[in-house]
Amino acid sequence: MSRDTSFYYSFLVLPPRKRRALLAVWDFCRAVDDAVDVVDVGRVPRSGPADPLAPWRAELNACFDGREPGTAQGKALLSAAELAAFKQPILEAYDREGSPYYSTARLWDDGILSPPESRQALALGIAASLNRPYTRQPFGVFRM
Repeated sequence: MSRDTSFYYSFLVLPPRKRRALLAVWDFCRAVDDAVDVVDVGRVPRSGPADPLAPWRAELNACFDGREPGTAQGKALLSAAELAAFKQPILEAYDREGSPYYSTARLWDDGILSPPESRQALALGIAASLNRPYTRQPFGVFRM
């Protein structure tokens, strides 16, 4: 990507791995756009196959089917696609297991309290602790 594009400086703020993946997608899209562009002189269609997108569809399919792409754009896109395929199950597990309901079902706790219930439970615990004489214990706090 050259410095005269409007995307160049916005891509610089991305982490390197994301920048490479986004540049691969951007470069692939530019190549596909160039394949279907029309020559300005007399609006004559570009010479080439009847469907100028057919080779690019095959290239995109190769990237996601595990075959070796034939163009530089396809090879760069393949590395981004492989990274996305590697991360996908991790992200799905995070979405599924990141829920507090999932976590509380697998821990030894009493579940999830709504904010009004948590205030009531905290007040009840403080009130109960104030009614008992304080004795120093040799151990820490246990959570079960």
